[in-house]
Amino acid sequence: MLANTLAQVALTRPDPQSSAMRQIVAKLMEIDAVNGHLDGLTSGLATRYDLGSEQDVAGRLTGDRPVGRADDRTSLFAEMAEGEGT
Repeated sequence: MLANTLAQVALTRPDPQSSAMRQIVAKLMEIDAVNGHLDGLTSGLATRYDLGSEQDVAGRLTGDRPVGRADDRTSLFAEMAEGEGT
């Protein structure tokens, strides 16, 4: 997060080097994959905290998804609506 913030600040400097870098980054952001990657970095959605799990979803922000047993399904957001642990 710190490196990301420092890079964003560097792009806002008024010097010629930063202006050249802004032009390159602007061109790169026309590529959907690059734009998606940068969006993930700035929003925090690309961040994964090491929780000691081999599962890729552990330690990441997540969207709503089905949870529970096959005969008793609900949604993650419904379970978290009261603000208690799940």
